[in-house]
Amino acid sequence: MKVSQLIEQLQQNYSPDTELYVEYWDKEIVDGFMWNGEEKKTLTEDEWVVVVQAMENSERLDQSMAADSLVEEAESVMAEREDR
Repeated sequence: MKVSQLIEQLQQNYSPDTELYVEYWDKEIVDGFMWNGEEKKTLTEDEWVVVVQAMENSERLDQSMAADSLVEEAESVMAEREDR
């Protein structure tokens, strides 16, 4: 997703004061994770577009893991409220 598309989507769905938890990945971060200590691998811009499109069109384990973590944290915060 292009930054301009993300900003437009956020502005359509949320007020400026809404708190959000956001993660993002860019090409440079992924390039860094592909480095194995010996050989530096670098995606081309066209390859990165294909990776982004594939990720946007699939369900991934990380979404489920993030959901579990967010719910766990939310329940912990709510339990503290109930203890007061």
